[in-house]
Amino acid sequence: MQGVSKRVAKHLRRQEMWKVKKAAKKEAKKAAREEAKRQQQKDGVVSGQKDKEIDPVLQQERREHRLIQRREAQEDFVRRCAEGARVVVDCGFDDQMTEKELKSLGQQVMYVYASNKRAPSPCTIYLTELGPSMEKRLSGLAGTQNWHGFVREPRPYVEAFAGEREKLVYLTSDSPNSLTKWDRGAVYIIGGIVDRNRLKRVTYEKALVQGIVTARFPLQEYVTLGSTPVLTVNHVFDILLEFQHTNDWRAAFAKVLPQRKGLNLRTSSEAGGGMGGQQVERQQEEGKWLVREEGEEQAREEKG
Repeated sequence: MQGVSKRVAKHLRRQEMWKVKKAAKKEAKKAAREEAKRQQQKDGVVSGQKDKEIDPVLQQERREHRLIQRREAQEDFVRRCAEGARVVVDCGFDDQMTEKELKSLGQQVMYVYASNKRAPSPCTIYLTELGPSMEKRLSGLAGTQNWHGFVREPRPYVEAFAGEREKLVYLTSDSPNSLTKWDRGAVYIIGGIVDRNRLKRVTYEKALVQGIVTARFPLQEYVTLGSTPVLTVNHVFDILLEFQHTNDWRAAFAKVLPQRKGLNLRTSSEAGGGMGGQQVERQQEEGKWLVREEGEEQAREEKG
């Protein structure tokens, strides 16, 4: 580089190095694109090609791969459902609800299934005493016949779980018993009712007549609400799901309860001091329920 200054010569060398690096980078990107294209072709997906243009062998391999993935995912979901608790939606109130309410209940059942499908710790869901009206609504929805971890049961829950009657727990806000611990062996029942203000105490009185243990969520112990704590079927189910996964009532309520209800979490000291009424949990080894009141324990065995 005779005839040029050192500064200019340095600048020219940098330009040459930059051109070499640019060319190398371009070649690397090209090689990466070609490798990605080869991989896509191997998987049966080629950019810009329609299915009919892909090699038939690759199409078949892709279909088989997807089927295997879907089957494995379904098997994993069913296994996780079996490891969780059993939750019943009691549909034995069809004759007491309007068509609009039945439609709303069908929507809530769909939300229940969707939540269960997404949950890291899902449950097995039972729709018991499933009458013609609700059965017709579910059958009219695409895909419900293929729902996994979901059981349609025309019999009442007392017949479906006749051999496990002592494990039944009816969740109702009218119960004096506070549910404190999660029991994977229990069968939790949610009343399939939409307008609870119109059908007050109907689930609690039903459980009393049947001699089944009742329990309520410890809402008043952990949160203060700006409105009446009437929860939809899917909200009750979502709280159960979250508590099963976290074993934390405060976290479950905070995640699930709608903000429109004016949710305010109590502090730990407030929650600890507000545990009034009765608390209920099942004594696994004896198949009994412990009803705790004012710090005292008394075991009672529900009579079938």
